[in-house]
Amino acid sequence: METSQAIKKRFSCRQFVPSEPKDENIRKILEAGFLAPSARNLRPIDFIVVKKMDVFKVLGEINPTAKIGSTASFAIVISGDKDKNPRIEFLIEDASIACENMLLRATDLALGSLWNGLSFDTPYQIKVAEVFKFPANKIPLAILYFGRKGVEGEAKGSFDESRVHKETY
Repeated sequence: METSQAIKKRFSCRQFVPSEPKDENIRKILEAGFLAPSARNLRPIDFIVVKKMDVFKVLGEINPTAKIGSTASFAIVISGDKDKNPRIEFLIEDASIACENMLLRATDLALGSLWNGLSFDTPYQIKVAEVFKFPANKIPLAILYFGRKGVEGEAKGSFDESRVHKETY
């Protein structure tokens, strides 16, 4: 699939059909995450692969997106390591580009995906850190859910010429 097609086809899938995750697909998605650029090439992002989706039912009591995600085939929890890069804004940026790479790769593999962002110092982020036993130096930044799509969709955005400013400085 062309990159432009994957960008146009990727959408937030909120309905998954039960299916067994394929280790080959999980590896391909993780490879896409590891290929993402990183601020100063510090590589502070780690991934936890989750196949036992019941844990998200517990998290769904705090955040409805986790409840939706509990029906996916697998999830990847993304964390940032403050010891590798103490700049939180760079951890967020590194995680975000890794997430986008993984979401697009999942689209290329004909899988549905859903991005569940984690706001800082919220009860949800704190609970995610507790559930997955994060050490003090690790910050949970996002959860990505993957699986067989129960619905079809496509990207919601579109090109908006009025938001492109063509000033030269």
